[in-house]
Order: sequence, then C-alpha cells, then structure tokens
Amino acid sequence: MALESGTYINSLNASNPASTDGLGQADDHIRLLKSTIKATFPNIDAPVTATEDNLNLIGSYTGNANDLNLLSGQAAAGLSSTELGYLTNVTSDIQAQINAITVAASGNLSTSDFSAANSGTGYGSLAYDNVGNFTFTRVTNSDIRGAFSAGANIAIDANGVISGSTASFSAGSGISISGTTISNSAPDQTVTLTGSGATSVSGTYPNFTISSTDTDTNTTYTGGSGISVSGTSISIDTSSVGAVGTYAWLGNPSQSTIVAGNTYSGSSFKYAGFLSVNSFNDDTAASINGSYPYGTWRAMGTANNTTIRAASGLFLRIS
Repeated sequence: MALESGTYINSLNASNPASTDGLGQADDHIRLLKSTIKATFPNIDAPVTATEDNLNLIGSYTGNANDLNLLSGQAAAGLSSTELGYLTNVTSDIQAQINAITVAASGNLSTSDFSAANSGTGYGSLAYDNVGNFTFTRVTNSDIRGAFSAGANIAIDANGVISGSTASFSAGSGISISGTTISNSAPDQTVTLTGSGATSVSGTYPNFTISSTDTDTNTTYTGGSGISVSGTSISIDTSSVGAVGTYAWLGNPSQSTIVAGNTYSGSSFKYAGFLSVNSFNDDTAASINGSYPYGTWRAMGTANNTTIRAASGLFLRIS
C-alpha cells in the first residue's frame, strides 16, 4: 500500500490510497490527513464562516499583516468606503498637492485655479470646496451702491464713486489757511500784564506776581434820601416827608381805582390834601396838586373815580 509523507495539505497525494490497497494502512492515511490539516491551519479554533468568494478575494493580495493592520479600527472611527474612494485617482503625494494649493491661494491666482463654472474677475470673496475648485463671488457696483445712501451734499455715481462738496473755512485773527492746512500765523506771542494805581505786576509769562500797596479794606457808605448811616448802623429816617415807613395822602385824577392793599408806583400819584371853606362838609374836596413822590406805596383804603371826582387815599411807603 502506497503512503506518502508530508507536513501540509499540499504534500498530500490525491491518488492515495490506491483501490487495490488493503485496509491495513487506512488508519495511516487518516492520521496523515489530520496532521497536515492541523499543520496548515494551526490557529483556527472557531468556525470559519467565510465563503469561497471571500477567500478568493484574498487570493490576489500580495501584502502582509502590517498592511492590513493600517486599516484596523478605521471603520469604527468613521472612515467610509466613499472616503477611501477619493484615493482612486490620486497619483502623487496628497500633502504636496495641498501645499501647492495653499501657496497658490496666498499668491496671485490664475484662471486655471478656478473651476470653469465659477470663474470671474473683480472684487469679491473666494471660497475653496476642498476638492480642487475655487468659487469666486463678485461684488458688483450695484452691490456697493446698494450698501450706501447719499446724504446732503453727497453724490454716488454709477461706478460707486462717492463725492461731495468741499467745506469752506475762513481764517480768523492769527490763523492762516492754505489748502487743507490750518496754521497759527502769530505763534509765541508775548503776554504782558501792566499794573495800575496801587497795583503792580512783576514776573514774565507764564509766572506773574500781582501786588498792591493799598491795604485799606474799609468801605464807606453814605445814606441817601430817608436813610441815615452811623458807623455800621443803617437806619430809615421816618421823620422826612416821603421816607420809607411814612404815610401820605396821595391822589391822581387818571387813576380810576385805588384798592386797599395793592401797591403802586409813587410816580403815578401826587401829594394831595383837602380844601374846605369853614369845616368839612359837602363842599370839602381833595386838592391833588403836589409833587410826585418816590418809591413804592401801599394803599390803606379804597376809592373809585367818578365823572366829577378823582380818587385819593392814604398810602404807606414800603420801599
């Protein structure tokens, strides 16, 4: 009976045992099968559920375990087949390509840096879609004009140019204006202080000393009409005619009504008195022919003019 020897499955001879072999060596063939299978798959300690298609996918793999370990855990971290697909057409160092884009974006971009559908010229904003395309959004003149409104004396033309009237300035004393420059035409002027009378000034700008030889701090007061002054005492002289605090009979034909308690200007009345032949009777009348008193007076009674009689009454001078 023919019995081959071997360690792995590839050592087995599919022709053994021959049909003419006896059963005496059948157990040897069985032990050989078991030993080569275990030697070929030493680490399999659980059911293998892979199909022949799954196993055949590995048939063309030429890498090693380290290559496969590079992808270990990437799916759990969120790596998708779509993202891996982005590498399909990569033919050179990705980082180098990114660096090249960064350099271009920081310098002067050419039309080749833009996608055909999103190219343009002018002022605006630039965006990058991370897949090689720049999007340029132009700001037009109408966009600029729409952001501004012209106020008084301001104009915005069709190109967005803002213009306005020039402010007018006039130079005052010691000031000169040339174009947009305003200057002091009389700088560094000397400041001089001059004393007068008992007052003298010494020193120069900015430090001056002002002195006076007049040490009299007393003030002399003189009493006016109806006022007397004695030392620091000021008194009202009630003994004089028309003085504050005195009474007088006053009247005025043009003053239609005199009301008790009201105040009147002395210039509106005249000093008055009474006329009678022998005694007070119906013929007694007021004589309003005196001078005009000064100050302010308060009426002590009430009287009304009539067509033939003028109002008069007793007044107290209050100021």
